[in-house]
Amino acid sequence: MHSISRRTALTALSAANLFAIDTREPAPKFHAKSLDGEKFNNESVKGKAVLIEFWATWCPYCKRDQPAIDAILEEYGPKGLVVLAVDVRESRRKVQKYLESSPRACKIVLMDDTNLTAMFAAKSFPFYVLIDQNGKIPERIKGQRAKTGCEGCCARRFSVVSTKPIVQLIRGDYTSLLSPGRTTAVRNCRERPDDLSIKPATSGLDCL
Repeated sequence: MHSISRRTALTALSAANLFAIDTREPAPKFHAKSLDGEKFNNESVKGKAVLIEFWATWCPYCKRDQPAIDAILEEYGPKGLVVLAVDVRESRRKVQKYLESSPRACKIVLMDDTNLTAMFAAKSFPFYVLIDQNGKIPERIKGQRAKTGCEGCCARRFSVVSTKPIVQLIRGDYTSLLSPGRTTAVRNCRERPDDLSIKPATSGLDCL
């Protein structure tokens, strides 16, 4: 085991702070009303984390992600996580009929009841946007990634900051601090404006 002097550790901490530039964009001013009538905006969710999911009833990947989203809400909801599932371009009647056979634990929002769809312009589903407790956007996740992407992203918002990057820096491994994040293949549905039919896609972005 490597021994690390206090001076080395402090030097590493100072170096880590140099790289810790906050590049997260602030969340836009939004409003949303769920099917059960609850209203949300920047002020009402202040101090909470908000996971926004853009989805559609016809998207099989969205449906496969539902159990993972429910589990994330169950785990982090009591700690201050709000999940808004924004259905895109479908009627209230169609969404309600879908929910009868496939109920969801999160808040369901129709496209006509929010400005979030226009702000983020989701073209493939599912598409996730995370707003942290400081009102910043640290994560955008494309495709069927609730288990492999959203879960870890939410965990980081509600956990104690890890010292792992600092240890790696002390040992001379700078890649964990400087690498921009990898690109991985994901599965999602792409919207076609003509008939809203689905088309499998195999490209997406990993969490930053």
